[in-house]
Amino acid sequence: MGLLEAVSLTTDCWTSRALDSYMSLTAQAITKAWRLCRFTLCTEGMDVSHSGDNLALALIDMCHSWDLEGRTTSITRDNAINIVNAVNQVDFVEFNVSCAAHSLQLCVNDALKTNPTFKAACKKAKRVVAHFHHSTKATMALERAQSAAGMKEAKLVQSCATRWDSTYFMCKSLVESRNPVRAVLGDRAVTTAKQSRALQMTAEEWGELEAMLPVLKPLQVATTVLCADDKVTISAVRPIVRSLLDVHYKEDDDDLDPSEERVRAFKVEVSRLLRQRFQMDASPESPVLVQQLASLLDPRYKKLRAEPSAAEADKVREFLKLKLQVAAAVAMDVNQDDTARDMSDPSDALDFLFGGEAEAASPRTWQAEFDEYLAEPQIGHGHCPLAWWKNHEKLYPTLAQLARRYLAVPATSASSERDFSTAGNSVRPHRASLLPENVSVLVFLYQNRATLLKLLGLLH
Repeated sequence: MGLLEAVSLTTDCWTSRALDSYMSLTAQAITKAWRLCRFTLCTEGMDVSHSGDNLALALIDMCHSWDLEGRTTSITRDNAINIVNAVNQVDFVEFNVSCAAHSLQLCVNDALKTNPTFKAACKKAKRVVAHFHHSTKATMALERAQSAAGMKEAKLVQSCATRWDSTYFMCKSLVESRNPVRAVLGDRAVTTAKQSRALQMTAEEWGELEAMLPVLKPLQVATTVLCADDKVTISAVRPIVRSLLDVHYKEDDDDLDPSEERVRAFKVEVSRLLRQRFQMDASPESPVLVQQLASLLDPRYKKLRAEPSAAEADKVREFLKLKLQVAAAVAMDVNQDDTARDMSDPSDALDFLFGGEAEAASPRTWQAEFDEYLAEPQIGHGHCPLAWWKNHEKLYPTLAQLARRYLAVPATSASSERDFSTAGNSVRPHRASLLPENVSVLVFLYQNRATLLKLLGLLH
């Protein structure tokens, strides 16, 4: 970690099958070669309560052990009040970032409360999927029914309370296999009459699942995009949310068909919650978010079209100017020190004394660099911002430093959650007695295996 000037962290907590508590810390950064890299730093056992104070002490200890004080740009965490308060106590962190995926999940969960009919249909669907998961006979019969219908064999997806998009995939898998599922549940050689009465879904319930799928899909796609661990994501948060508001959940006055009233109510509530949780109607007094700063530093979104007003966009630009001015002053001090040290070289000394070509050219001001960057054409959202910065770093050296720092911030805490998936695979029922320190080592080695193998190759 010593070669990286700035890192952004994610953290999350988890409890194993053995009821041992863990706290994970991952780091993400952009290298000098403009490559996004991610590391699992630690997955430490927690033998104290998960209060904000205890989590803050654990975070500070972890950062200290990796020498991250003064180099930590942000910590991305979920929306639980204890971890929010904990990160607020880590005074060397510049930004306390809410996990965008968790915020989307909360928006969906709250909006679904406006549609109890769909909620009831999902509850029934969950029982249906559970039946097929627990019955090998039913599963095999479903595969035969899918094949007889000319469909590709596909397992039904079970929903998980901690992942809202699994509800979407559960409904999608059921709707796609609707006829084979109904055939198996109606086959008395496979399903008893009692089971059939409890599990057969009505036409209205099927209709609820079908009606909600198109409304849920944009949120599922947004979650997938923002959880990517190999792409810049923080700068895309506000543009994606703005697109959800203006394109997918825009209230349509023509959408007043009584049969679609529940769908319309869901869209209205999702829109309200997205504005609230992502601060899309920020006031002039509100602080600039790292998501806004990153969007301005991303050549795909630097026009700040996601902002609610020109005044809000100007506020973000002024904030970046302050950051740029400080960075330029620091760079000037470093350059002066380097020049003083380089006077020992006769050729450099003569260039200086005779006003050589290098000295004749006056350096460009940070303001000029900023203005020229804004004048650059905005690139398409499908292009890679890191590739753009790699090609333009010499043109905008001071801005490039800030881009390397802030574009590395992860939009979600998915990295920490992936660590816990690995930990869950390690602490299986037959290995439930693993000590927390051994779990930590196993997760570290597995998650960092690519980096470790590369280092081993260099040593040999």
